[in-house]
Amino acid sequence: MAAIRTSTRQAAQKAKEAISAAPDTKNRGGAGAKRKDAAHKGPEPKRSKKDEQKPVQAEDRVVDERKENAEEQVEDKKEEQKPVQTEDTLVDERMEDAEEHVEEKKVEYNEEYAEHAEGKKGAPKDEPAEGLEEAQEKVEQEKEKQEPPEPSSEQQKPADEREEKSAPDRSEAGVQKSQEREDVVPSNILEKGVIYFFYRPRVNVSEAHSVDDVARSFIVLRPTPLGAALDETQGSLEAGAKCRLMMLPKKKFPTTGRERDMGFVEKAGQTMKELRENFIAGEKYETSTRGERTVPEAKPYAEGVYAITSTKRASHLAYILTIPGEIGPLQEDFGLHARGSWIVQSKNPKYPGPSYAQIPNDPEYPESVREKFQDYRWVPLTPEFINYQNAQFLMVGEATDDLGKAATAEPDGKRSEEKQPGEELEQLEDENKERVDSLKAAAALSSTRHKANNIVNQTTCGGTTYAYTGLEGYGYIPSNEVDKYGDTLGGIGSSIAIEQGSWHQTSHDSYSGIVYVLPDRGWNTNGTLNFQPRIHKLSISLILAHNASAQNPSPPNLHLKYLDTILLTGPDNQPTTGLDADATGHLSYPGYPPLPAATYTGNGFGGPGPGGKRISLDPEGLALVRDGFWVSDEYGPYIYKFNHAGKMLTAIQPPAAILPHRNGTLSFSAASPPLYSPSRKTVPEDPDPGRNNNQGLEALTISPDGKTLYAMLQSALNQEGGPKKKNRQPTRLLEYDIASSDKPVYKHEYAVLLPKYEDYTKDSDDKSVVASQSEIHQLPTGDFLVLSRDSGFGHGQAETRSVYRQADIFSLSNSTTDLKGKYDAVGASIASSKGKLKEGITPAEYCSFVDFNVEGELAKFGLHNGGEQDAFLLNEKWEGLAIVPVEPGEHSRRGKGKKNEYFLFSFSDNDFMTQDGYMNFGRFKYADESGYNIDNQVLVFKVEF
Repeated sequence: MAAIRTSTRQAAQKAKEAISAAPDTKNRGGAGAKRKDAAHKGPEPKRSKKDEQKPVQAEDRVVDERKENAEEQVEDKKEEQKPVQTEDTLVDERMEDAEEHVEEKKVEYNEEYAEHAEGKKGAPKDEPAEGLEEAQEKVEQEKEKQEPPEPSSEQQKPADEREEKSAPDRSEAGVQKSQEREDVVPSNILEKGVIYFFYRPRVNVSEAHSVDDVARSFIVLRPTPLGAALDETQGSLEAGAKCRLMMLPKKKFPTTGRERDMGFVEKAGQTMKELRENFIAGEKYETSTRGERTVPEAKPYAEGVYAITSTKRASHLAYILTIPGEIGPLQEDFGLHARGSWIVQSKNPKYPGPSYAQIPNDPEYPESVREKFQDYRWVPLTPEFINYQNAQFLMVGEATDDLGKAATAEPDGKRSEEKQPGEELEQLEDENKERVDSLKAAAALSSTRHKANNIVNQTTCGGTTYAYTGLEGYGYIPSNEVDKYGDTLGGIGSSIAIEQGSWHQTSHDSYSGIVYVLPDRGWNTNGTLNFQPRIHKLSISLILAHNASAQNPSPPNLHLKYLDTILLTGPDNQPTTGLDADATGHLSYPGYPPLPAATYTGNGFGGPGPGGKRISLDPEGLALVRDGFWVSDEYGPYIYKFNHAGKMLTAIQPPAAILPHRNGTLSFSAASPPLYSPSRKTVPEDPDPGRNNNQGLEALTISPDGKTLYAMLQSALNQEGGPKKKNRQPTRLLEYDIASSDKPVYKHEYAVLLPKYEDYTKDSDDKSVVASQSEIHQLPTGDFLVLSRDSGFGHGQAETRSVYRQADIFSLSNSTTDLKGKYDAVGASIASSKGKLKEGITPAEYCSFVDFNVEGELAKFGLHNGGEQDAFLLNEKWEGLAIVPVEPGEHSRRGKGKKNEYFLFSFSDNDFMTQDGYMNFGRFKYADESGYNIDNQVLVFKVEF
């Protein structure tokens, strides 16, 4: 980094920018057909009848104007466990010789350890707390929230002990790494990463100019994988990595072999977000003798990179500073230089420490760790020893403005292809400079755009940072609009797919394109009907409303126009049906698996007719391909391919574990009897095993290159958590290779743990329930959007306030368990009946993201969550997701690692609820018994990544 330090405030500001914080995420919190029980509030199975509720008078439509490391690192030999020895100084095992330490150090140690025992945050005890000035002003910064998994113990092993891998470059703990880089990392580097230096100022000191203005000093070690490369593409280091906060009661670091500093681990296994909230941030607390005390906020004064290295008889902690660019008096007063190293040892908890440095509790080492100390009081430090709170360590000065012995490996301990430790640390620091410079540029750009592009929420998932920057559009289709066949144009949000080639910018603030929508199985709140499933084609026009606000809400700025309808037929060109499938039996076609079928009487709407038998479809997922459409369904649950005319070409049967069984045989019924025969029973009601009723392959998406198809169950199979809502958390994601579309190949299967929310309508024992998912969409990053939500809350429902309605993100990685094969047989289960994943199964990483229910954003278009039953109350079911670029054509030219903005469209499914409805090609008129007219609402969010 080329920046020159001009003041300690600037240094702190720059360090703070580089340590971006993660904002809190709040999980937010009706007459639909897909409901098994009125008390259940997640996306629910469809039923022939709704739970009874009093009809509410349809709202007036006068509002139309507005609506428009913990494993072993080194097998230390006994002679390597001896006390560390430098050229001039032997660190004696018997640290009880307190006479070697000055009286000032005794006082500081006693204060710090006493406060540690009291559970305080290092508040000074010799000064009054009154008159504390505010902490320095906050800088605009990009923030992360995802907490990725802990680094594996593999990264803690020397390079010659690490297993050779052929895996491609990948991400670990939010940092990109490569096998090529890992192969040249010196074997004696036990750990590397980013190091942060903090101080807590004394009372009434707003900015520390020397160590005399400081009450406490401490460091934070943020480990990275050994194969990590911190360049400009890395961006802000996510907040989820597990860090250690190491307290140094003596504020100045040792600089010579005769200076020593004994400290302890205050926090271990903490995310940066947790450290900020629970330690770095200031606080007030009560004492029994001095009343209320104030702990000032800790401030960063330097940042750099570090490595813990080992030589034959010692361990070293070496560092190179990145921030500030030039060392100033503040850093020098702390004993820091542009680079330096310390000899570091760990104390055996078996022996008491010096009288001035005793802590009330020993580290909770497992026996396997305790054994490594043998009978030595002090041993060379390894990362494993400082992974525990209360672990004590000793720092002995070794080198300043140099890396000392930490920079070189023993001649007999280095492979020919490996670099020297100093070379690796210097390369890491150069990369960190690039990363910090990139962050500064991004922060400057973000600051200039802050008012127009405010970040509502931000998360990091799979190593990518995603930001939700605002609600940009709203539109609707009236509940009584009809298609070209005379049937109600309802339920269009079951799934959507935007034709990417159609999306274009018509002017500076306006866009248009084509979207295909899937309208479910027809009106079915009172019972299923012989509705022919179909796909609608709509045009969409978005005109941005930059000045929309809660005080000056915009009318609808998204306009939807109906264009066409494609009716879906079977391989024999016969119509398909939305009627519930028969409990036994199926239809057979050459080259197809057994297909769900419904036998009906009359015309299938309760009127006269010849009766018949048709393929049953409950279409829920939609993906576009060059030669047609892929559609996933809940009855099978199957995945079908249709051509542009709507004729079925292919049917994919999922693994047998997913297929619904009753009485030992396939049974495709969803226990949703027809409108004309509401008393029809399916025995038993719930399949066992297999997919739950109306919780089949709800979601479907295709990779950006069109070669891979993904389908996901709405919630857990009945043998692994279903059908109870509080248990059905683990769902399955299926992956198919469709490069040859006529012969799709089943490739992989993964587990995804769905989120939970607190249902305020339930008793305390049953409040925590699963938010089933309604749609997935693969992003250009390879991660997935997933629409998880509660159910039974919204327009037309008994309760209007939703608490969980979100487009979240999940990410697959090399560590995600591939379930294919092992769990595919009939009855095979990846989880217990209570929904707890089996040992050894690692699910996808799941990250909270776009909250639909943010009132401040909804108010920009006069919308609301909860409250009055009016046309501006959000609908219950949001089931469609699609993204398009804000700058069509430009995003593909920006290259890897560059930020792009997208519009995220979400359509709602209104369950065809209207008082002016038509089915059966306009011949069957109906009025939903709820008394409501529920429009098809559409929201448009802006996101960037």
